[in-house]
Amino acid sequence: MDMQREKVSIEVERVEIEKTKETLDAQSVSTEAMTRQLRPEAGIAATKEMPTGEEELHGVLIVGGGICGLATALALHIKGIDCLVLEKAESLRATRAGISLKVSGWRALEQLKVSEELRKLAVPLTGMDKKNINDDKVIKVLIGCDGSNSVVAKFLGLKPVRFLPLWAARSLTYMPDGHSFGNRFLHLLGEGISFRLVPVDDKTIYLSAVQSRLPKECASSRDPALIQQVALQAMQGYPEDVLDVVRRCDIASMSLAQLCYRAPWNMVLQPFQEGTVTVAVAGDAMHVMGPFIGQGGSASLEDAVVIARCLAKTDVLAAAAAANDDDGRKQAKSIEEALRSYVKERRERILRLSVKAFLNGQVIVASSELKKVLLRAVLAVLFRGNWDSHGDYDCGSL
Repeated sequence: MDMQREKVSIEVERVEIEKTKETLDAQSVSTEAMTRQLRPEAGIAATKEMPTGEEELHGVLIVGGGICGLATALALHIKGIDCLVLEKAESLRATRAGISLKVSGWRALEQLKVSEELRKLAVPLTGMDKKNINDDKVIKVLIGCDGSNSVVAKFLGLKPVRFLPLWAARSLTYMPDGHSFGNRFLHLLGEGISFRLVPVDDKTIYLSAVQSRLPKECASSRDPALIQQVALQAMQGYPEDVLDVVRRCDIASMSLAQLCYRAPWNMVLQPFQEGTVTVAVAGDAMHVMGPFIGQGGSASLEDAVVIARCLAKTDVLAAAAAANDDDGRKQAKSIEEALRSYVKERRERILRLSVKAFLNGQVIVASSELKKVLLRAVLAVLFRGNWDSHGDYDCGSL
């Protein structure tokens, strides 16, 4: 075991967990468990019943039924705003994956009133070893939560996402007799590969292998067996217990995706909402970033809380029912202002996250040591002090 570990450059970081009365600094939970807590059966009012013969009104239309879309729908429901969630999949998306949330994400979940149940399913990380719409439905607000390849973002004119020369193979491994990794997040750095292992519970592990060099036949492959094989080849010399996790993974859950991001410099002026038709974006549709600082999921939950809080200051359903007269235009103006307020509040936060994630990604793909040193220097200057402070953000009450 020791000889094997010497062949791998292992970056070890020990993160002290800040405990508060209700939150831990970092906990991991399966995306399936989170989606179940956010699902419509848990309390999202998808439609508003109207008397026979009248239009069916939905003040808000949400495109995308992932974590951000369902969290936004739940937040709106808590604030008394009816909405309709559109998802192209036949069932709710609950991919076989895991997600780690820091304080910022759990604070958002507390506002959504699902944190207590999710904590029962989450693992506290104690450290790190490095429907079609009929014509008789009226919609006044559309929120795009449709991911990095967002149709709504394209409608708003957002710049296309950029791609990094990095591919992430992801999967879950279930070990019926339990695993030996405890509650620690493991990060191993090897030549051309960065491997992350996150315990989801005492028998389930989420793994991610980010690779910079892939065989041509694998880069666009959907064959899970090939993806697994290539990952194992890149991990030669890794500890046997880590390799065993990859060998025993749920092959049906193995996926491969090229990492993408929205350029930070575009975050400054991009139109994340459009007033005349009251359209906005949230989650990855708004700020997809590389997985280098572990804040993509938390930021999406924050978006849900903030956009619901802003829209709650208006009467969305009344605006949807209003005629195209002075009163109707006044109602529409109030929604436009609410969405503008949402974007204004979120822009600085997602800009800082995007810059930090971007610079970290550039360090990984940099071709020279000098460039790596310069990038780390920029990171140190821009984010001096507590390096992990982004995880302690509070998006406020719902």
